[in-house]
Amino acid sequence: MNRDLLGPKWTKRPDERLFAFYFLEKRIVNPHWHALLMIDEPDGEKRERQFSQLLLDAGPAWRALKRSGTVDVQLSDSSEALRRYVAKGLPDEVQYASVVVPRGFDRK
Repeated sequence: MNRDLLGPKWTKRPDERLFAFYFLEKRIVNPHWHALLMIDEPDGEKRERQFSQLLLDAGPAWRALKRSGTVDVQLSDSSEALRRYVAKGLPDEVQYASVVVPRGFDRK
């Protein structure tokens, strides 16, 4: 997704990459991943273009990895709604192996 949003030299622009947090939900009965992505672009027009590109590319990118996969991209600017969304699975057993932290794949 970073390549799609930032271009072919995305690896040389770590400060512009997506800030993402991924978490596994319903690990036992219906395992599926959720992701919170932040497009940290101060220019409003550029941010809107990147979000539109994300809407176009997320589904095909995921289906290339998992044919039966689906993607539901939603825009949220409410931190309270995001807290409720992420915290809804907290009563279940939480394991560090069930999350991918921001910048978790970055190389030094």
